[in-house]
Amino acid sequence: MITVHLVSHWTAPGHDARVAADDAARAAVEAACALPASTPIAIGRRCHSCGSRDHGAPFAAFEGESAVPHLSISRAPGVVIAAACVRAPVGVDVEAAGTPLDPRLADVALAAAERPRTTAPGDLLRAWVRKEALLKATGAGLAVDPATVELHGTRVARGPAGPWELQDVDLSPGLVVSVAVRAEGPISVVSHTTP
Repeated sequence: MITVHLVSHWTAPGHDARVAADDAARAAVEAACALPASTPIAIGRRCHSCGSRDHGAPFAAFEGESAVPHLSISRAPGVVIAAACVRAPVGVDVEAAGTPLDPRLADVALAAAERPRTTAPGDLLRAWVRKEALLKATGAGLAVDPATVELHGTRVARGPAGPWELQDVDLSPGLVVSVAVRAEGPISVVSHTTP
């Protein structure tokens, strides 16, 4: 079984989102690698398309690393969530429950076979969060057309080379959270909260 450490960092209005994201990422890496809290961990970003270090997929570095974990970060109003996994690529996405989405998003984000099944309130938001988590785990993010990915619940029917495990995570009634891991078989998500 592959373990993912998920850290929630609740933020106040006006809080620097980048600082909060880096704090959550450090805490996730500490948990995934069982590091002492005093371990200096650098969090950076690298865009796989343009090479920029100002944006893109997050990564961690620390001295004496034996296995730098795979890392993903997502944020919604009032919260930043970071996921770290030592053994496999990971992606996480979060949205506030009830976030209004333009219904036309279904035409852009859903595969044709998904549209008839995405009718209940919140279905489009849940599908979007799952796809974002999956595409973050690939490292490509939304550079991949989400309509080329077909999900049946948390099962990937068509999409990036896998195998993939998707899991919805119940952190708070006000949040929709999903984690994706390039793995075959069950994953375990361990949740942590920072102050």
